[in-house]
Amino acid sequence: MNCKMKRLGAAFTRTFQVASAFFLNRTLTSNSSSKLPVVATVSVERKKHQGVPTQEIVGIIQVVMGDLTQEKVDAIVNAANGHLQHRGGVAGAIVRRGGISIQQESDNYIAKHGAVPTGEVAITKAGNLPCKAIIHAVGPIWDGGSKGEEKDLHNAVLNSLKACNQNQFGSVALPAISSGIFGFPKDLCAKILFTVAIDFLSSEENTSLTCVRFTNFDEPTVSVFKRHAQTLANKPGLVVELSENEKSKL
Repeated sequence: MNCKMKRLGAAFTRTFQVASAFFLNRTLTSNSSSKLPVVATVSVERKKHQGVPTQEIVGIIQVVMGDLTQEKVDAIVNAANGHLQHRGGVAGAIVRRGGISIQQESDNYIAKHGAVPTGEVAITKAGNLPCKAIIHAVGPIWDGGSKGEEKDLHNAVLNSLKACNQNQFGSVALPAISSGIFGFPKDLCAKILFTVAIDFLSSEENTSLTCVRFTNFDEPTVSVFKRHAQTLANKPGLVVELSENEKSKL
């Protein structure tokens, strides 16, 4: 009888978590005003507080297919180089759409502060983009993995999320930092980005950040992030939900 009651209790708890995640997902997605298609959503529960499970969904992480420069979030993250020269890739697209003022402000930042170290971030205004600000995160160049690249990417993502919190941003969209011309393996990139975001949302007290979106335009990268989201199903404190379109592909 006790075992049966425990199973019923666990089932009820899981149902409550899924329902809470569903409604929070709808609320946060609606508030972001973004029309880009969401492929998968991971809802995050706050970690145990003083040994007591909270069972409180405090944020969501979304895998998104689309153009980062169209994200109507509080901030987007640019995969930048240390000198903030936004010529190609994601950085070039941001300046082409957002305007030359983004590059000019970046140049002024470098003139005043010097190059941005790998793993660190700088913030500029967003020019003509629909977001409020751009967080320029300097990710590592992949060199086989023996020179601290994983730690550097971890720091770049974590410092981006910290910058959101410091500026009272509620939502942010990030690309697959360093996985383009910098050569960082996409599967490892996805693992690190998810790990950092989950840890931050579940453990950061009184954070303003509640919605983290991993936004990429190419199907191969989006697929890698979707597959990693699926591996998180049934993990304690997480609820994974695929879009209806993705469910139809299973």
